[in-house]
Amino acid sequence: MPRLTPALTRSFDLLELLLASDVGLTSGDLVRATGLPRTTVHELLNTMLERGYVARHDISGLYVLGPMLFRLGLRVEGRFELKEVAQRYCQLVSDRCDETVSFAVLHADEVVYLARAETQHAVRLTARVGGSLPANCTAPGKALLAYHQRELDEMTRRPMRASTSRSITDPDALNREVERIREAGFSLDEGEAHDNVIAVAAPVFDNRGEAVGALSISIPDIRWRLRTAEGWIDIVRDGALQMTAELGGRTPAGTHRQ
Repeated sequence: MPRLTPALTRSFDLLELLLASDVGLTSGDLVRATGLPRTTVHELLNTMLERGYVARHDISGLYVLGPMLFRLGLRVEGRFELKEVAQRYCQLVSDRCDETVSFAVLHADEVVYLARAETQHAVRLTARVGGSLPANCTAPGKALLAYHQRELDEMTRRPMRASTSRSITDPDALNREVERIREAGFSLDEGEAHDNVIAVAAPVFDNRGEAVGALSISIPDIRWRLRTAEGWIDIVRDGALQMTAELGGRTPAGTHRQ
């Protein structure tokens, strides 16, 4: 039998325990489950926290799987039907508007980009599949927070990160914004994620009426006026509606019909 590295084995034990938990675990839970010394568990958790493989809720203190594991999973090609469908709709919407179109999913307080189709214009937004941004700073993130109350509550209980000087970091302002999104059925980002870039997004729903992700169009402000705001909104909402239909999804009762 090959020789195993004890520290790695213990780290994987902790990750597998977190994977099996729906709500997260305390460090005490992990100590009891593994029988490891408390100091060892804390050292392993701190290392994985630093690298993004574990995250910790500020309010509850519970440990959960971190965004790095999710991003690693997105690198595995051909495993997720959602990714394949999302890539196709990103390309369809991009072909219609000739701008960069993305599909993002919500993970804790971040959006992670699952699929992307690039514009043919020389001036474009440079980003990559698997990359992430604070949800409060992006059009897809705000669109998803509008339908994920627990994540919204967690985010507004602690200081929020900013990507630009226009990012929303005030809890009351974010709550007002997501309420508007619920009513309108789309979200707008005017230089909140990237300077001089405007983005518009709409949520995509599954058959349980849950927002599984959001389609977004990112437009340099120099090209935003080539269409009316309503024109951009109609394009992204049409794409999200069609993708929802292909996934067998439905818009939740009481929300704006796309």
